[in-house]
Amino acid sequence: MTAPAEATADPWRGFTTGPWTEGIDVRDFIQRNYTPYQGDASFLSGPTEKTLQVFDYLEKHYLSEERKRRVYDVDTKTPADVDAFG
Repeated sequence: MTAPAEATADPWRGFTTGPWTEGIDVRDFIQRNYTPYQGDASFLSGPTEKTLQVFDYLEKHYLSEERKRRVYDVDTKTPADVDAFG
């Protein structure tokens, strides 16, 4: 068993406080603390080798099968009832 982490002296440091500090109020937290990101995507990196392997596996074993079974047409005119398709 591990010892509990020491509590931070000021848990709201860096945040604009409001009703969200006294109860659950996600909207208030977001409204008071959201800052739009003004930068570009240059900080993102490409996929790792492991990610590429997972995507390759999914393409071969799952996605190709899903493409074979995909819905090609949907009847939006006939009401969906027990005897709708006679």
